Amino acid sequence: MSTLKALLREIAGTDSIPLLSEYARHYSGYVRQAVLERCVELARPELLPVVAERLNDWVPQVRDAARTALMTLLPFVPAAQLMATLPVILRLHSAGRGDYSAWLTKFEQTLLQTVAVSDICAAARSTDIMAARAAVHLLDQYGILEPSALIELILQRSDDIVLALRGMALFEQLEPARQQALYDTAAHSHFGAVRTISHPRPAQHAGR
Repeated sequence: MSTLKALLREIAGTDSIPLLSEYARHYSGYVRQAVLERCVELARPELLPVVAERLNDWVPQVRDAARTALMTLLPFVPAAQLMATLPVILRLHSAGRGDYSAWLTKFEQTLLQTVAVSDICAAARSTDIMAARAAVHLLDQYGILEPSALIELILQRSDDIVLALRGMALFEQLEPARQQALYDTAAHSHFGAVRTISHPRPAQHAGR
């Protein structure tokens, strides 16, 4: 029996997470694809990172298998684990080897049917900054929270300038009175750039 056939047979019969994780990085696309097909058969939450790593594989057939595997695993994975893995998935928005926009929209919409809003907000408040950014993306992209509530959630953090500036960018969606109340909160931000933006704008004088 050839080495490749032996590997494929081993993968088809194993339920070892470490072994599948190792073979998911194999040089052969046939092996990586077989791993993903086995992940679908096992449908175990622990396999989510294995699948997510292959979403941007250099072989189109492996990428397709990874997308199929991810959607299969989605209902079986605890919310906290999904949110922790979300940054790896959403980086396809900017780093994909193809146009993933339609698939990402489908994935995000399916995710929102699987994960409670409270779990997304918990991720947005977590110490995992990348997971927090991914959670804020969902909250903003799909209007899950009112802009003022999302801004307040973001401004409660003091550990990520990227999120802080994103929160400030959302101010334009608010009524002037609500903007002022949140500018007062932003004025006490840990970040100097946010405090600078929060300074009241000079009053516009009437034309002469």
